Amino acid sequence: MEFLETLDRWSLISVSDVPMAVWYGLIPLAVLSFALIITAVISIVKKPLSTNDKLLWLLLSIFATPIGPVLYFAIGSAQLDQKISQKEKGDY
Repeated sequence: MEFLETLDRWSLISVSDVPMAVWYGLIPLAVLSFALIITAVISIVKKPLSTNDKLLWLLLSIFATPIGPVLYFAIGSAQLDQKISQKEKGDY
């Protein structure tokens, strides 16, 4: 409860004014968002790509939450895999 009291002092609305059902709904969303970020970061770091490509997707995944990781898995991962296969073939 000490955390909630501290949060109450610094927030514009009182934490106690927010129903517990809202908190119970936000916690799984926060965990899911965090899991998406971690999974995207691990996936990006493991790919053999240039530093620029990795940096771009890492920044997008970390700072544009939750859209960044979703975009990476929807668009970026396939594009990066295509770049990797082109480099392996020598078609770059």
